[in-house]
Amino acid sequence: MRWLLIVMAAATLLAGCATTALTPVNRLGELKPGMSTKADVERVLGPRDGLGGAAFPAGTRPAAAHYEIWYYINYQKKSVDREVYTVLPRMLFVFFDKDVFKGFWWFDLIGAEARRQR
Repeated sequence: MRWLLIVMAAATLLAGCATTALTPVNRLGELKPGMSTKADVERVLGPRDGLGGAAFPAGTRPAAAHYEIWYYINYQKKSVDREVYTVLPRMLFVFFDKDVFKGFWWFDLIGAEARRQR
């Protein structure tokens, strides 16, 4: 749990106070699972922010047990009130089997309303 807090703190520091350019998730429809390649993904989404992997239990869906993952992370600073700001993330994970695009998963808090916890 401690390492998770350290990673979250580092991500927040790296985000700083700036708003990053958003990954064009509205262009994901241009990518075709099983047909598009890593070069296609980079052409549509731009350079990745990082690289990782995923393993799924044998005998479960998806059929392939191991995928390479590219990830894209955006941050946007939002005002909670006059003196308080929050940094909201958008994360996109793109799955590959060797050089072939298999699909994606993303979530977006950038569109969420920033509120102060009381």
